[in-house]
Amino acid sequence: MTTTELERINGLDTAKVAGFAGSVAENAERGRARWSINTEWTGQTQTSSRIEAFSLGDELIDRPYVIGTDEPSIIGGGDACANPQELLLAAVNACIATSFAAYCSLQGIRINKLSVRSSAEIDLRKFLGLDPDVPAGCTQFDYKIEIDADADAETLAAIHEAVKAASPNYFTLANAVTMNAELVCA
Repeated sequence: MTTTELERINGLDTAKVAGFAGSVAENAERGRARWSINTEWTGQTQTSSRIEAFSLGDELIDRPYVIGTDEPSIIGGGDACANPQELLLAAVNACIATSFAAYCSLQGIRINKLSVRSSAEIDLRKFLGLDPDVPAGCTQFDYKIEIDADADAETLAAIHEAVKAASPNYFTLANAVTMNAELVCA
């Protein structure tokens, strides 16, 4: 196997990840990431979220992406895009999957197949103003990871535990997060 093949496992440049980790170990500020997204209502139940950049330490990294959302037509939307709850599930799934793939790759474990399937339930009566006593959001998030990899079940279970401990989106959903709001009226 060539050096390049050893450094790229599951498509991940493990040398680059190790180099970044070493840089953060030398200076913890390099590991502080901050994302900012501007979302504008575009009509009906549609929004457009523009991602321009994120900061990593004192470096600003361009991220020119746009994400749209909409609601299903049955609740008044145009059904043009995924809704915010679907994007939330997708974001958690993606964070778990990429974290799992990174942990496997850094341990030299080749992945043949990896998928994360999740579901969560919301009682819309609160949103619709019909019952103020029901929770406004999800009270449970269920997910299942299916993996076929060159490792035994015990190793993969240990990686799953590491992912649960280190995945930013898993942490955000599993723990109370302070929401700081500011309303600016024109």
